[in-house]
Amino acid sequence: MCKCCKEIKFWKEHKPDENKFKEKIFTKLSIYTWRKEQKAIKGKQISTVTSKTFDLNYCPMCGRKLTK
Repeated sequence: MCKCCKEIKFWKEHKPDENKFKEKIFTKLSIYTWRKEQKAIKGKQISTVTSKTFDLNYCPMCGRKLTK
């Protein structure tokens, strides 16, 4: 189990009060681009592409299928 899988498992086990909140896990993909001579510091990038949210069925790091 990778670090990302452990984080997802933690949030699934430590849900907020189900009487007040409902939850669903989504993911977003962001790509940042810097010039070669620049340090890769967020906020200094020359372009950013962010996808819309989508259901998280597989771990984005290791590809392991996530159980419900």
